[in-house]
Amino acid sequence: MAICSTKFVFLLFLLSAIPIAYLISLELATPPTHVYHYHSSGWFRECAKWDHLNSRFLVSFLDGGVAQLSLPKGGDHSTVTVLEELTVIKDVDLVGNGSLGIVVDHQRNRLLVVSADVIGNKYGALAAYDLSTWQRLFLTHLSGPTIPIAYLISLELATPPTHVYHYHSSGWFRECAKWDHLNSRFLVSFLEGGVAQLSLPKGGDHSTVTVLEELTVIKDVDLVGNGSLGIVVDHQRNRLLVVSADVIGNKYGALAAYDLSTWQRLFLTHLSGPSDGKSFADDVAVDAEGNAYVTDAQGGKLWKVGVDGKFLSIIKNPLFTPKEWYKNLVGLNGIVYHPDGYLIVIHTFSGNLFKIDLASGEEVKLVKVVGGPLTFGDGLELVSPTKLVVAGTTARLVESSDGWETASVAATFSGPKHRLATSATVKDGKVYLSHLLGMGYPRKKHAIVEAVFSA
Repeated sequence: MAICSTKFVFLLFLLSAIPIAYLISLELATPPTHVYHYHSSGWFRECAKWDHLNSRFLVSFLDGGVAQLSLPKGGDHSTVTVLEELTVIKDVDLVGNGSLGIVVDHQRNRLLVVSADVIGNKYGALAAYDLSTWQRLFLTHLSGPTIPIAYLISLELATPPTHVYHYHSSGWFRECAKWDHLNSRFLVSFLEGGVAQLSLPKGGDHSTVTVLEELTVIKDVDLVGNGSLGIVVDHQRNRLLVVSADVIGNKYGALAAYDLSTWQRLFLTHLSGPSDGKSFADDVAVDAEGNAYVTDAQGGKLWKVGVDGKFLSIIKNPLFTPKEWYKNLVGLNGIVYHPDGYLIVIHTFSGNLFKIDLASGEEVKLVKVVGGPLTFGDGLELVSPTKLVVAGTTARLVESSDGWETASVAATFSGPKHRLATSATVKDGKVYLSHLLGMGYPRKKHAIVEAVFSA
């Protein structure tokens, strides 16, 4: 159940593919060519131009502003070690905008700076500054906000067309929510690692419930830095299975199991480490015997873990890896176990749906989906043996009448797109979609939205 925003997921996967140790080794290596290093107060510097008349580099800040890196006029600069950044432009009225492309216009003794609307609540602009005094000569607006804050506020204040469970949270990102009917609660995983419960009164009408409060029940110290992604409730064994994802590339991917009553950890099974090649543990399903199957969204495979936490095997197939490289940026994702003894798995960027027959040597078949492909599909949930929900910005209800050899998109649902739906669950016969992004400050309000599908 990965994050459905393409940009966010791409960044997440890029980070997970660059182990910290590797970055350190790159930094410590002797460069093959001359390098000007410089100290800075910020992480991100966008553009640098050489100003030969003033013997300095001019550097733009992604967080807004421009600095100069001065060098002695004349002489040999190859002996210069580390320069110091001196900020020369920092406009108060452009706070929130980023400074990107710059060009030195010596003929008119000015610097032209592109001011970019990086957070979507301001405007794009072009500014000019005197190269001697740094006085601003002009500021020309080029565009207005791309995602106005007022628009987001209007979306939040609008009356939702279906039932919504809102809940207060301490974090911005909540990945997966599953309904635990025996304990009358939603269980929600944190992208920053951990799980919470959202308790509802047992019995009665929950439609009158307003805002729930998140109570953290899992927060493992030894998993700090890992994210908790896909979860599945295994009532038969009174446990919760949680995928622990290596989101920063310096730890490992794992599967953990917890007692649903005490929250004691039952096992932690390592699936991959920094030296095992690209991989990203994402979602999980459990079969009738208690074996767990974890999708690898980067490595094109599934890990199989026994009921006691023992690592059993890896399931691979050429069908899991499309020929187009860009379709493998986010691969195998949502997964469910069908009561007839097979797995159904979604490949996010290709939109392919796979059936893996566990009784036939883990045979893999591509499900032919009329109305597909199911591109950007995320979490999966079986509504019945013949109906499957595919979570996403546009959720899809998929039906099959031949044991998932073929299927068709029967209906769709579009909820609050700005919140990004990532997972689905069934409560009292109704489908609910969990959304990634929380809104508000300092308390973030998240949403679990009823999906009412229509053709």
